Amino acid sequence: MNFSGVFAQEGWDVFISSKEENVSLDFTGLSGCASYCDSEAQSAITKAIAPLPLNAIHWIDTGDYHYLSAIWLRKLMAPVDLLLIDNHPDNQAPAFGGDILSCGSWVLEAKANPLVKNITWFNGSGECVSGMGPEERGLAEVSLPAASSLPARSAISETGPEERGPSEATTEFGFCQSLGKNKSCGAAGLDEQQRSPSKSGMTGEGTLPLYLSVDLDALSADYARTNWNQGTLTLDGLFQILSNATQGRQIAGIDICGGKTIEQGATAEDLSINLHTRMALLEYCTKF
Repeated sequence: MNFSGVFAQEGWDVFISSKEENVSLDFTGLSGCASYCDSEAQSAITKAIAPLPLNAIHWIDTGDYHYLSAIWLRKLMAPVDLLLIDNHPDNQAPAFGGDILSCGSWVLEAKANPLVKNITWFNGSGECVSGMGPEERGLAEVSLPAASSLPARSAISETGPEERGPSEATTEFGFCQSLGKNKSCGAAGLDEQQRSPSKSGMTGEGTLPLYLSVDLDALSADYARTNWNQGTLTLDGLFQILSNATQGRQIAGIDICGGKTIEQGATAEDLSINLHTRMALLEYCTKF
């Protein structure tokens, strides 16, 4: 799903188009969809993906377009659990309100989706934050990192990429955030030594199919370059989280976002690193 042109800049579009079974959607001419997605753009996107299966790997441009996860989840026909791997919780109300969907608010729509039963978030430190319903703890009660330490995705329209925080990892993401809708999945925080995902406790113990949503900004700058501040996960750490979480689970679908365009300051090295990480993710995820 091409909005910003990042795939062409990386060379990912050539790789994807070389496979006959892949489908490429061009939204570069669509207005009202950069970080915030208005109702007209949502309608156009919904129409474009209508004939496509949910049970696939969806490459959804940079993290500015992570709201596409919520639009894909509207295609659900049966209950699922959602696993989010992201350096940000993406559950902040959009600044403009109304029916605007944003990359920083889409988890709120996922919570309201009756077919999304539990949401578990792994942050950029590799810590697992298990679900707790809004009726038990309101989002307003959750202590968030200071605005100076983390770019607020609910305010992205007022800031450029250079104002969204440094690319290094943030240590403030060791807090617990309420994302899910029902009971806890039983996952626990990780030990301090390496925050090893293998000790996360999420080992495919659920029975519902799992929908996976991955933002490359959860990875350290050694493995991805994005226009958001990033976590400290290694690629192997990400794979371990996915391996533990998907044991014995059917996969309902996968979406992957993240990256950085030349217009956002990406260098040739940035684009190359992201391309190689996408290839590694594709190889890993096609086994599901």
